[in-house]
Order: sequence, then structure tokens, then C-alpha cells
Amino acid sequence: IDGGGEGESVAQILSVSRDVTVRMRVEEELRESRAKLSEAREVAEAANFAKSTFLANMSHEIRTPMNAILGFGQLLASSPQLPETLRDHVETINRSGEHLLALINDVLEMSKIEAGRVELHPEVFGLEELLRDIESMFRVRASEAGLDLRAEHAADLPRQVRADPVRLRQILVNLLSNAIKFTPRGHVVLRVSVAERDTERVRLRLRIEDTGMGIPADALASVFEPFKQTAKGASRGGTGLGLSITRSSVELMGGTVTLTSEVGRGSTFTVELPLELAAASEPTARAPITSLADGQRRYRVLAVDDTESNLALLREWLLSAGFDVDVARDGSEALTRFAEQRPDAVLMDLQMPVMDGEKAIQEIRALDGGAAKIIVVTASAFDGDRARVMALGA
Repeated sequence: IDGGGEGESVAQILSVSRDVTVRMRVEEELRESRAKLSEAREVAEAANFAKSTFLANMSHEIRTPMNAILGFGQLLASSPQLPETLRDHVETINRSGEHLLALINDVLEMSKIEAGRVELHPEVFGLEELLRDIESMFRVRASEAGLDLRAEHAADLPRQVRADPVRLRQILVNLLSNAIKFTPRGHVVLRVSVAERDTERVRLRLRIEDTGMGIPADALASVFEPFKQTAKGASRGGTGLGLSITRSSVELMGGTVTLTSEVGRGSTFTVELPLELAAASEPTARAPITSLADGQRRYRVLAVDDTESNLALLREWLLSAGFDVDVARDGSEALTRFAEQRPDAVLMDLQMPVMDGEKAIQEIRALDGGAAKIIVVTASAFDGDRARVMALGA
């Protein structure tokens, strides 16, 4: 640039500096924090997956012998040859087995919720029939506990709805079980009504009231959390998962659940669920089969399972219903029996030695082109397993 004198120039340099040490240190700390968070997330996800896998495997191992206990217990209870002096003992075995299975299912259900593997399976069913079935079951429990169980249904309840009946049943069973467990005297009331309705949907309101112990005000916010129980609740047993599972099921169905309670006077749970209305002409889920109708031929069924007690139970049930039965103890033996007998249906276990059920299904489908009905019978309970074997042709 030009300087002060004629013909002179002066060179000038402008230097600007900024100390970025702190900024670089902060950015480096942020990068390290993000890396640690990512690593921690991966570790947590891996641990959660491992826990869910462990619980799924353990539930399979436990549910398999429970199947035999409950199955043969039911056969004994229905036998006219059972002496009356032993009938109470058998019914005690069945009730205890059902209670144990409910505890196992609670733990499994929570693992499915945590793993994000819970899905809805909507179907058309009769609402009144489902309610009556549950009320009949709990009327016996309430009577044994010295309680009065009341059921009040609004006159405008829809006859048929489309929803997940297993989830709805689970919600009612958990809440009614809870009410009976924590009500030493008095009554439990189930009120069912319609909160809202339009041409396609109905908002069903379920209100479960009891005259039980009640819940302290400072515990109301935590009763829906997993494994959280009040001192009185813990003394009554259970996993502490029932209400958490109930809330998850309600929210999965798009509904809400609320609670009001007063110590010494009882509690009221209110559930509202949006359900799709179904036309009366739509077919409902079929009832359990007890026997073949008169005049039908004797269908041949192949039962495949590596657990001897399961095979014996399946064989007993099928024979009593009027079927011809053959058995196999693994997938490879099932293929041989299938080629020899060409049965009308196959009841297939999944986890077996030599050849598992999934491979056997594929091989059978290659042999018959899809003619035989293949029904998977397994203690595995994850929806992903169901979708995978259905895709194979079961």
C-alpha cells in the first residue's frame, strides 16, 4: 500500500489469531461421549437381546413339561372313571399348573414387550361370548375366595367386533385376577359399556371395581411399572408384571387405562378400547373341536414331537376325537411316515434332533405340493416364529 512519502510504499501485515484449544477439547470430548454412548447402546441392546433369547428358550423348556402336566390333568379331570375322592386332588393340580403357567407367560410377555416383538392379530369374534367365558371362569375363583362377582353389560353392546381377542382376554384376566387377589371380602364388579360409537367403530369401556385393600396415593403412579409392588401386593405373591403387561396391551390396541383407589375402600380400573364393528354375517373364530361329526371318514393325522409325553397326549386327544393317529419322533422319521401313510394332516413340533420341524415342513411340501394340512404345535411363543413357519407352508 502507499506509504507516507512520495514514491514510497510501506508493507503492512494484518494478523488475526484465535485460541481454539478449548473448542477443540470440547469437540473431542463430544466425539468421545458419542462413541461411549454408541458403545453403551450396543452393549445394552445386545444384553436385552440375550435376555429375551434366554427367556424365550427357558419358557420353551418350562412350557413343554407344563403342557403334559396340564394336558393329562385335564384328561384325568374329565374321565368318568376318576374316583370322587381323587377329583379334588386333580383339580388342585390343574389350578396350580395353570397358575404356574400364568407366571411363566407373564415373564415371557414382558420379554416380548421389551424386545419390541409384540403384535396384534385381529379377528372377528362375539363380544358377549368372550365376556361370558371370562366371567364364568372367574365366578368360580371369586366363590372360592368368598367374594361376590357381578357382571353388568350395557344393552347396546355390539354382537361382533374385529380386534385381537387374545389381548382383550389378557387385559380382563389380569385386572379381574388382581381385583380378586386384593379383595379379602365384599365384591368385584365388571361393568361393560359403550363410551362412543359411529358406523364403523365402537369405543368399549371396561370398568373393574372392587372393595379390596386399595392402593396408597403415593403408589398409584408406580403400580403400572414392571416389578413394582406395594408391600401388601408383594405379600400376595405374583411377578409384579400383570399391570405393566395390561397397560402395554391396552396401549398396543390404541386404548387407555386409568386407576382410582382409596386405601381400605377398594380400587377401580377403567379401560377404554377402540374396536372395529363387524357385520353379523362375518364368520367368527371357530370353537375347539371335540369330535368328528357323524358320517365323516376317519382322517389320518401324523403327530411329530421328540418329547414322549407330548406325543402320548396328542395321540390320546386325537384318538378320543375320532382320528386315526401315527407318530414320529423327529423330522426325518416324519418324512418316512409321511411317504408311507400320506396323512391328511401333520401336527409338527419345531425343535427336534436329527431334523427340525422347519426343515421337515419344507421336505413334506416338496413331496406333496401342499395337499396335507401342516399345523405347528410348539411351546415357542414369539410372533416371528409363527410368521416364519407359516411362510414355509404350515
